Amino acid sequence: MAISDSQKLDFVWKKLGYGAAKTDLNANKLAANEAIVSPLLLRGDKILTEVSSVPAVIPGASSSIVTVYSTPVECVNDVTASANRTWKTNLTDWLTPEFGSTYLVKVYIHTAGDAAGAAGISNQVFVTGSGNNDEWFFDYQAGVLNFIGDNLPSGKSFTGKSVYISGARYVGSFGLSAVASGGLAVREVNDSPNVDVTNASQIRFNTTNGFQLTDEGSGSVLVEYTAGASNLTDLGITDGTAGQVLSTDGSTNFQFVDSILTGTVPTGEVFAVGSTQTAFTLATTPADAEAIDVYVDGVIQVPGASENFSVSGNTLTFTSAVQAGSEVFVKHRTPHATVAAVNANAITNNNLNLTYTSNEFTGDGTTTDYTIQAEHTVHSVLVFVAGLLVSTSTYTISGSTLSFTTAPTVGQDIFFRYMPV
Repeated sequence: MAISDSQKLDFVWKKLGYGAAKTDLNANKLAANEAIVSPLLLRGDKILTEVSSVPAVIPGASSSIVTVYSTPVECVNDVTASANRTWKTNLTDWLTPEFGSTYLVKVYIHTAGDAAGAAGISNQVFVTGSGNNDEWFFDYQAGVLNFIGDNLPSGKSFTGKSVYISGARYVGSFGLSAVASGGLAVREVNDSPNVDVTNASQIRFNTTNGFQLTDEGSGSVLVEYTAGASNLTDLGITDGTAGQVLSTDGSTNFQFVDSILTGTVPTGEVFAVGSTQTAFTLATTPADAEAIDVYVDGVIQVPGASENFSVSGNTLTFTSAVQAGSEVFVKHRTPHATVAAVNANAITNNNLNLTYTSNEFTGDGTTTDYTIQAEHTVHSVLVFVAGLLVSTSTYTISGSTLSFTTAPTVGQDIFFRYMPV
């Protein structure tokens, strides 16, 4: 059975839109949930080195960078495709309208062998077609024209005729430009150049002191390797004490500093309001009102004495009393930790290697159990149903299974947001 168009489209969407590999049906795994990176292939030999010299408007004459085809190029019919459906210029790297609207190629149908007389308005067929599903598409990289609509151009006969293309091509240099303006030299550290070329595919460094890769234009060392180096002290960096980390001030100065986190990660807290109440005592004392997320019946509250709530010590006080029958959920946003002698900006999310992930499902009215990531508890997963945060009392977690007390209804969006564990 042929692959359906919807599956092909899902592949293209995930590949182009998210740079991800397609591993499941869209119904089971949305593009945002695909985790395997799959970037498009970028060939170094096809990079347009002199692209900055391409003018924004198609020039009137050719240059060493751009060849202009004022007299259209006569195409060859692709006999491997259906009759007159596809025509080849046999020329690649045409400049696309991405460089400017004037680079949109013009297409003509005219007597074969008469390129000079092809560029007439009566011979031209337009990219949008004539309203008879007879549009065309030009592959600028391949130089191939395809009548992509259901029909060939309306009112045009191909008997004794050819397709002609006018536009412009990039003919400048390709490939990555040189890294150093003055050339490169490989030298043994504290010595003269010492390179042993053993064969056409290998360069061997005949050195005992290590080597440097130097920009001859500026004299700066691009890469340096010290022979025999196996750790930081071999590179001349003074060691610290046990438990310290290497830190930089951002001005090439390095030092070992203490960086020890202590304390535990607090859990979320749930309060069932039995009678009208304004103040609540927290089990864990937050740093301030910004260090916690507070929800009343699933609706997030704004911190601040002039807003919805304030914090003093471990007392949470609402500006307006919470009514009986409501539920208050408090989520501590960060671990309560003590940091000793750490430089400013030394610890970031990237340093801690924290990973934030999520899953999305759709309710069917009957399913209560959903597979989630392992090693989580009800306090490390935020659960949203129909856009609202639900209380931890409405679900349980056992291993990799999250179970709702009541199944979400048909069509409701279910969103799991995982906190780092």
